[in-house]
Amino acid sequence: FLSTYCIMSAGDLFYFDFRGRGFIIRVLLDIAHVDYTDHRVTFEEWSSMKSDCTFGQLPVWKDSDVGTLSQSHSIHRYLANKYNLNGKNAIETARIDEIYEEGNDLLDASIRVVFSGDQFEEKKKNLIENDIPKHIGFLTSLLKRNNDGNGWFVGDSLSLADIQVFHIVNNLVRPWGPELISDELKAFLKRFREVPEVSKYLKEKMAKTTVAPVPGVKFLHLEEHFAGEFDN
Repeated sequence: FLSTYCIMSAGDLFYFDFRGRGFIIRVLLDIAHVDYTDHRVTFEEWSSMKSDCTFGQLPVWKDSDVGTLSQSHSIHRYLANKYNLNGKNAIETARIDEIYEEGNDLLDASIRVVFSGDQFEEKKKNLIENDIPKHIGFLTSLLKRNNDGNGWFVGDSLSLADIQVFHIVNNLVRPWGPELISDELKAFLKRFREVPEVSKYLKEKMAKTTVAPVPGVKFLHLEEHFAGEFDN
């Protein structure tokens, strides 16, 4: 399927209709005003596509420059570099990557609990009492390192770091409890939501849940988990 697909726009994204590993890509492309095609793949379609995917997984990005690209982190960095959202110099790019990797640690901690099966309650307790506070502290310090926390994470403009931190804090932390988020990060989330391209995306295009309602998932798969997510 993918090998014969003809690119008719600036690029094509193939991913499911939930936030997961597609949120950062979709928001980044809208911020960059990229005229791409967003293929929101159904599970029925996925069965016929899987064998065409390099690693048998989504997301997959296609454009006339790179061809077919898999692995979400590779796609993030490729698009951020291509559309000038990965720093203005080597130092900024390194700082963005530092923040990005710290964010990934928190993402992984949350996802491990979501799919922890019979250990969910035990793992959830540790996540809320230990892992989230630790990483929220790290991210708050990283934010305050630049302009005393009153702007973006790196430099004077939006970058991949901001998009990724918003995704993780809003889509993978806030549902566990908004009180877990520091005041500085709450102000950052509000600032990010007010970027016109982001505001439009959140209102018109954002998927309803972070993960799919598949067997074994314990959280982040129901719309009720995201009730009032933009209230503060």
